Amino acid sequence: MTRQDSQTILLVEDEAIVALEERAVLERNGFAVVVARTGEAAVSVAAERPDIDLILMDIDLGDGIDGTRAAELILSGSDVPLVFLSSHTDPDVVRRTEGITSYGYIVKHTGETVLLASIAMAFRLYDARRRELAAERARRESDAELERFFASSLDMLCISSHDGRFLRLNPQWERELGYPLSELEGREFMDFVHPDDHERTLQVL
Repeated sequence: MTRQDSQTILLVEDEAIVALEERAVLERNGFAVVVARTGEAAVSVAAERPDIDLILMDIDLGDGIDGTRAAELILSGSDVPLVFLSSHTDPDVVRRTEGITSYGYIVKHTGETVLLASIAMAFRLYDARRRELAAERARRESDAELERFFASSLDMLCISSHDGRFLRLNPQWERELGYPLSELEGREFMDFVHPDDHERTLQVL
């Protein structure tokens, strides 16, 4: 089974003949295709079909909402890769898509090879973005766990600069020394070492 065999594409195209041609190309290359003829229909299908893996969105959809507005409505409630597929190359039209999270802009009738390559690239970009988001979530969770440990530890924990100045201290310092943390931060570690122990402490540091 190829990747395409497991992918379902929502094709949003108001022109019947163009939709038939594009659907035939996609199905010939192993994709399952669902067609929506209006922006409103696209929003409805996207809400009802969680199995949609990618959306090919035309911009000019005749009466009703256009493709950019349909894309905004869909993406407000779904995380699905979307690629604009349009005959428009005017800068003003392209600019209308810039604020929308999309994974490409394909000009119609540029050929089957370009269409398939653009779809494959959209899937790769989407997968890369999901990996980045997952890694970022993991980092945030790790940071939160470290923060909880730092704040609740009964050991005196600190973050210091290379020259030994306290940048941050956990609450245990205040409990042990009786000084507010605001008075401790910025001071040097050696301020709290007995003079008789300075030499040995410096050697250890």
